[in-house]
Amino acid sequence: MSAGTGGVVVVLEKSVEIEGVERQIPTLAPESLAVDRENGYAEIRWGDASVEIRGRVLAASYVDEEDVEKLVDILKLVYRWRLCTGCRSCEAICPSGAASVKTAGDRPRPAVDGSRCASCKFCVYNCPVAEVYVEHVVAPLIFDDPEAWRRPTREHHGEVLEKIRSFVRSVIGVAKPEETRGESEELPDVSQFFQSL
Repeated sequence: MSAGTGGVVVVLEKSVEIEGVERQIPTLAPESLAVDRENGYAEIRWGDASVEIRGRVLAASYVDEEDVEKLVDILKLVYRWRLCTGCRSCEAICPSGAASVKTAGDRPRPAVDGSRCASCKFCVYNCPVAEVYVEHVVAPLIFDDPEAWRRPTREHHGEVLEKIRSFVRSVIGVAKPEETRGESEELPDVSQFFQSL
């Protein structure tokens, strides 16, 4: 790994399987995606931020520091594809039913249906490979910091929970706590949410 102002380059041991990134990319809502599977190339863009994949090299460029998270998110997709355990936690948490795990060859592989994906990233947050392996093993190596998972640019548990709460409220039509008048429960019946899926 090498880092500079507004850029990070990560060299992996093995080439990135572009198909794995391509099949999961709706989760990250890029503005554009250019893919050349034959040559092991992909370029993913979000405004001023981009991640380019060439074989086993991932190069991120960005203007805003928090956009380094785009690289980490791409690495999560790469490792989810490589190391999927078939636990289906992504399927369980996906509010739109877009996430799935299918067996390809002899391995379970995650995929996201772009026509249904809300780009909430709940499937990534809930994946043990993405959240445990990438955040606690890969990210510390990239940032040369054993506490890299605590970096300020990363969405932390409280922020993710608030996104989930907001989504649940919008699906079952529950007012925000400050809008409820004397009600003691934020979600009167959570089963309504699960029945709506």
